[in-house]
Amino acid sequence: MVKEYSEKELLDMLPSGWNDITLEKFIKIITEVEVKEHGEDMFLLNLENSINISSVFIGLDTEIIEQLPLQTIKKMDNKLSFLSKRPEPKEVTIYKWVKEIDEPDYDSFIIYTKMAELLYKPEKEFKDMAYQNLPLFIRKICLDKLTLTEINQLPMDEVETGFFLLRKSLRKYLKTLETPLQMIVMKDKLKKKMKSLIHFKKSSDK
Repeated sequence: MVKEYSEKELLDMLPSGWNDITLEKFIKIITEVEVKEHGEDMFLLNLENSINISSVFIGLDTEIIEQLPLQTIKKMDNKLSFLSKRPEPKEVTIYKWVKEIDEPDYDSFIIYTKMAELLYKPEKEFKDMAYQNLPLFIRKICLDKLTLTEINQLPMDEVETGFFLLRKSLRKYLKTLETPLQMIVMKDKLKKKMKSLIHFKKSSDK
């Protein structure tokens, strides 16, 4: 028997912002929920997307959520509207992220490059592969000795902060490569490393 929830209970189970969404929940949504971006009726399309995403947070089948009053579904859609924008990096973080790179860790740099490449591929299986390996990569750029379980529970605004600082650091480092020769040498090293990296290795939590 399915428990009946009040409208307030349903809305309270939905996140209010990116800080309410863990990395684990984000990966589950991005890899398991089909989010449609194009359709004839964008209003209905948005509601359908909200229903699919809400089912992950609430733990109810989409068929059950579809039976809710339209007004309730619209309120759920409104509460999830923040998902249309990427999370903002935090000004103050409680974690120690990579901030300065004098000589990049090539394993981390290659994995970051490979992930970006996979995310730009049109096939969903490649995108899913990149997202599923996020915890492994975050473990490399977070200076705190976190387990994979702890990393999966990081709020998404903290995760975005880590990637923001990494991107900033990489851009700063690349600007220090003043001569074409330095760029060629670095690209050659990265190319050799890429050939040895066929796919990401799965890591177990220690």
